[in-house]
Amino acid sequence: MARRAAENNRAIAGRVQFRYYNELSFEDILKDAAALPPHNAIFWLFMNVDGAGVTHESNSALPRLAAEANAPIFSHDGPFFGDGIVGGPMQSIPLLSKATADVALRILDGEKPADTKPTFVKPAPPIFDWRQCSLGNCRE
Repeated sequence: MARRAAENNRAIAGRVQFRYYNELSFEDILKDAAALPPHNAIFWLFMNVDGAGVTHESNSALPRLAAEANAPIFSHDGPFFGDGIVGGPMQSIPLLSKATADVALRILDGEKPADTKPTFVKPAPPIFDWRQCSLGNCRE
């Protein structure tokens, strides 16, 4: 996944440095995130298994990271909003679910699956949890 992310971010790679945590244990991730210099941010995707092979649940890993991190945490995943991320444009699970259910209903009504056109659900307008700033997670 880190290789794919690096390919997707090639256009800004000269201006922005990326650090991927996929090969670190979660304990090492916590230590590194706690020592980040100013002008850094963390983008949270999810955590299933850390680089040491230990499984983690995102619902408990993210709050631990937020408590230790020396930088704001952003994510595109709406269900994590309120658990330590500052915010941003979020994917809405209800909107994604509705779009999926609409296609399923059309197919159940007789539309051929091959005739369904893919649709993309755009992220919802950005939302921000300003409580994170009061905790010091929005500093430079």
